[in-house]
Amino acid sequence: MRINEKELKVIKDVFAENEPLLILVRNLFFGMELTEEEKKNIKANFKDKELRRIIRKFLIPEFDADIPIGFSTDLWMSSVDGIKSNSPETLFPIFKSQEKWIEMMETALKLLENPDGIKVNLKIMTGLDPSDMYVQILARNNFVSAVERALTQIKTWAGQKSESVSETRERLLKDSSK
Repeated sequence: MRINEKELKVIKDVFAENEPLLILVRNLFFGMELTEEEKKNIKANFKDKELRRIIRKFLIPEFDADIPIGFSTDLWMSSVDGIKSNSPETLFPIFKSQEKWIEMMETALKLLENPDGIKVNLKIMTGLDPSDMYVQILARNNFVSAVERALTQIKTWAGQKSESVSETRERLLKDSSK
């Protein structure tokens, strides 16, 4: 598991049986307009720096001294399948898109502190050079997939309020061994 007991407790405390908050985070990250009440909700729930750090851990995996053996990864390790069998020319736009969606993720994470800040733009920009359009669409799609995957993981890890942290940990380890 990439998160420890303390981090799991924080996730459970905030997100157990709270899918509306996860949907609100998704909508914020996807650049949708939020009401003033929704913005207040984001500010209230994410005022804790530790919670924002844990959310980041789900969205932008990085090497961390506290991660158990076998769970170390970062975005660049899984970013390109077939890296050894492709030329630099083939990989260049893929790497550019990776840089772009990491920037998009950083922008989105800042919105947890300030929901009125700069938003991620998911609109497809036509009329670009084909290479630039490829980078833009690939970055956009990877961003959307990564956000959805992370929020699904958070929802799964949060589990039910009635489930203790140790019960959640045991269930997740059992599920991952299947």
